[in-house]
Order: sequence, then structure tokens, then C-alpha cells
Amino acid sequence: MALSGTLQNFAGGVLILLLKPYKVGDYIETQGYTGTVKAIQIFNTIINTVDNKAIIIPNGGLSTGTINNYSLEDYRRVEWTVGLAYGTDYAKAREYILDMLLSDARVVKKYIEDDRELRARTAAAKGLENKDCEQHPEACEDNATAISSKKLGWWARYRMNRRKNRILAEEQLDKQESINAGLPTRVARAPFVGLNQLADSSINLVVRVWTHSDNFWPLYFEMNERFYKELPEQGFEFPFPQMDVHLNHVDAK
Repeated sequence: MALSGTLQNFAGGVLILLLKPYKVGDYIETQGYTGTVKAIQIFNTIINTVDNKAIIIPNGGLSTGTINNYSLEDYRRVEWTVGLAYGTDYAKAREYILDMLLSDARVVKKYIEDDRELRARTAAAKGLENKDCEQHPEACEDNATAISSKKLGWWARYRMNRRKNRILAEEQLDKQESINAGLPTRVARAPFVGLNQLADSSINLVVRVWTHSDNFWPLYFEMNERFYKELPEQGFEFPFPQMDVHLNHVDAK
């Protein structure tokens, strides 16, 4: 009976190591703590919080509790709420915010699959010619295939082509399985701006975009700065809390 808790943690550690709901390096939220997994031991899991505290969590509770793994998916949705003054031209504000979002290379323009392919081509071009593809994406994209053919040897090209064909075959198989199951093969993830709420002092616009998980927080904070700076420059006002007070004059007799 005294060892029951230890045995539960041991069993939980075995389940975690076998099922792998998270791995070292993942950013998770569980048992009231949030941080990056530093180590997975047989009895405990160690996570580092953002302020570099080491939290040791018994595996028993982890194996039976809820785990929010932020690193499991490679793409996430970012959301903002932008409050504008009453009387604002909503259509104009929506159009300008959409233009801001589409001008950022980190935002998924329509399909995640297209953005994933572009990232792969950019990474391949970076490795082949050591260029800054963020400043010159067109050069990297156009020359990636040509450079790979020139600089790689016969065996490397053969392996690269085999890998490419295997990926294409797997994608085709996934598409066929989706078609057979009656599911859509691709889901549009274009930026969205909508009128979310008519609040007491403002109209609240909800803004949603999809981006790669690596860009989640940089995009979130930098776009907040752009909203704060650029929207007033275009004539859109951020309102303060307001209250209308009506005074009734009564004649004293």
C-alpha cells in the first residue's frame, strides 16, 4: 500500500514512453503548469517554465490527466480583438486589416498545404545556396530545383527523387482516402475579419489567421504593434470607455 503511488507513477511513465503524448522539447500545459518538457523519466516528467523554473510532475497524474500539447500541430490559429469607435466604416476597416494580414509572409494566404510546401522549398534553398530566403524568396524558390541538380551528386539526386516520389505517392493516397471517406481534401485557412460584438463603447472586430507554430508569438505581438500604429494613421479611432449622462432641470418653486 505504501508503494501504490510509486507504482502508479511507474505505470504512468511506461504509458507515456510508449504512447508518446509529448516528447522532450514540446511546450505543454498540464496539472496547472505550462512549460517546455526538459526530461521524461520513468517516475516523473520535468518541465521548464518560461521563467526557467524546473517543475517535477509525477507521471501518474500525467498519464490520466489532460495535457495541452502546443507543439503537436505544426500550424496554429492566431486571434485578435480590435475595438473601433462607433461610426467607423466597417467595410473599409475590414479591407485594410485584411491587406495588413496578407502583406505578412508568415500568414497562411489560403491553404496550409501550400504554405507548408513553400516553407519546405525555402528551407531547401537555404541549405543549398545559403541565401536569405526571407529577403529574396523568389530567387530561392525559382533556383532551388536547379541548384539541387547541379550541386548534388548522382546518388544524392537519386535518393532525393525517391523521397520526392514517395511523398507524392503518400499525398495521393491520403487524398484518395479522403475522397473515399467523403471528406474535403483541403480546407481553406484564409485570414478572417468579422464584426464580433457591439460593445458599450466600441465595435469589436475579431481577426483570425493561421500561421506556423514557430511564428505564433512573434506574429501576435508584431501585429498588435501594427494595429496600434497603422489604424489611427488611416483614420480609425480606438475609443475610450464612455458614458452618456442626461441632466433634467427642475425649476424650484
